[in-house]
Amino acid sequence: MSPAYILIAVVAIVVIMGIILAPIFARRKRSDRFQNKFGGTEYDRTVEAAGSEKKAQKKLTERQKYVKL
Repeated sequence: MSPAYILIAVVAIVVIMGIILAPIFARRKRSDRFQNKFGGTEYDRTVEAAGSEKKAQKKLTERQKYVKL
């Protein structure tokens, strides 16, 4: 294999890994923001009550909008 093909393969692998890992890091960052804003205990309790992180984050967002009114 020529060096050009190796370089293209490496770049393709890096791009594919970025596409796979970006949503994971974004989800983790979002969870960290909610935990910092509402506290770890409140966040964990809401996740347990809602059944999933996504549902809990939606409820916490709605609660945050309600408080701003």
